[in-house]
This record gives sequence, C-alpha cells and structure tokens, in this order.
Amino acid sequence: MTIYKWWPNRAAVIMSAFLRESADLLPYPEHFHLEQVEDRLLMMTAAFRGATGTAMAALIAAGRSDPQLAEAFRDGYINARRRDGIAIVRAAVEAGEIRPADPDVVLDLVYAPLYFRLMVGHKPLDEDDVREHVRLVLAALRPA
Repeated sequence: MTIYKWWPNRAAVIMSAFLRESADLLPYPEHFHLEQVEDRLLMMTAAFRGATGTAMAALIAAGRSDPQLAEAFRDGYINARRRDGIAIVRAAVEAGEIRPADPDVVLDLVYAPLYFRLMVGHKPLDEDDVREHVRLVLAALRPA
C-alpha cells in the first residue's frame, strides 16, 4: 500500500525501476553522426544481451496483456526517446549529414533490427550482424 503513495500503479513502479537502470546503459546521443552509429548499436547489443535486454523483453512481452504496462513503457521509454531521436535526425538532415528522410523511418531503420532480434530470438544479437546492418543503413542514409 505504501508503494502506491509514490507511484499510481504496478506499471509505474516497474517503469521507474527500468528507466533508472537503463539510463546509464542506453544513453541517447546528443547528435546524429554517421560514424558513431556502429558504436552506439554495438553498445546497445551488449546491453540487450544482458539484464537490460532481459528486462526490456519482459516489459514488452508483459505489455501485450497489461495495457497499463504497455502504455507506461511506450510513454516512459519509447516515445520519450523517439522525441529526442526525431529532433536529432531532423538536425542531421538540415545540416546535410544525412539525406532527407522521415525521421520516424530513420529511427526504425537504425534501431528496429536490434529490437526484432531481442524479441523474436530467431538469431542472436551478434556483433558481426550489427556491423553488416550498420553498413547497409549508412549506405542508405549518406547524402548523395
């Protein structure tokens, strides 16, 4: 009962703990630099192979049957990070660092393969595969 004095529900408690723990392991970059995409995705790959990835996969899976948890995850983690990401991508497009593209699509292109492997598990989160993914993404994003 006392815990709900600080958080409105179970989902809020879980998300608060997840956000606190993941902030240091999965920091969001301040700028979009093509040469840093590989390092960032390799860092995320390492985090996703550990406790952070286990927690994230569990949150996403539990959100399928718990709408409050799904909403808390989307609002507290995904949407908050995407707002920052969209601003970063727009700035990179305006600076001519990447070709003009819908920022939402760019973020999906960069991050979705990691989340797909995390959730589906059809193949491991492998560093060589991440490097290949980055090579293809960068080819698509480089200005002509």
